[in-house]
Amino acid sequence: MEKVSKNPSRYDELFDKYQGFLRTKSGTKYEMLAALVFKLLNESGVVIHDLHLTGETDTKAQIDVSIKEHETNRRILIECKDYDISGDPVGIGIVRCFWAVVEDTKPDTGIIITCNG
Repeated sequence: MEKVSKNPSRYDELFDKYQGFLRTKSGTKYEMLAALVFKLLNESGVVIHDLHLTGETDTKAQIDVSIKEHETNRRILIECKDYDISGDPVGIGIVRCFWAVVEDTKPDTGIIITCNG
């Protein structure tokens, strides 16, 4: 069973205010808000929240947000980290893990977004 945060981040509260209450694991609403923002910024592209990919090494990866740009046919993978409550910066472990996914799945661009650090 996935952990549901008892203390919502301000992004959870923002999501609930405009999208309605959704009981989900911590960080998911941040990912969904990020997908919404990227869709608004790239209206002609395809934006997917929670995509599962298999890379060249046959390793399965969960991607928080994926964008396929229509005009350029570029693929962008985005890792989202909502550290609003903890206040922690994204650590090197997160960066290394995402780098491994980027190397394995070969997108045109890989981005880590966070609300802190």
